[in-house]
Amino acid sequence: MARPIRPLLPPVAELAQLTDDKVRALVSLSDSESRRVHVYAVVGMICGAVSFLSALGAYVYLVMHGHNAEGGVVLGTTVIAAITQMIRGRES
Repeated sequence: MARPIRPLLPPVAELAQLTDDKVRALVSLSDSESRRVHVYAVVGMICGAVSFLSALGAYVYLVMHGHNAEGGVVLGTTVIAAITQMIRGRES
């Protein structure tokens, strides 16, 4: 279930009534929140890529040592998990 997006800043009409210092503080808070969300997203993508590459390496290792079925399970579950997380990420 998607939550409604809440604006970080008040409407422009209300900003006009505030002092310059308060407006600067609000914009600064908004910038830091945006930066935090961006860093969180980038770290999540990096962790996902490392996890996927690790599973791919495990698959190659298992296949090279004659464990084809186990390698298929490792790669298959990783791909299914990655697709599931991508679908969940789009929903929220």
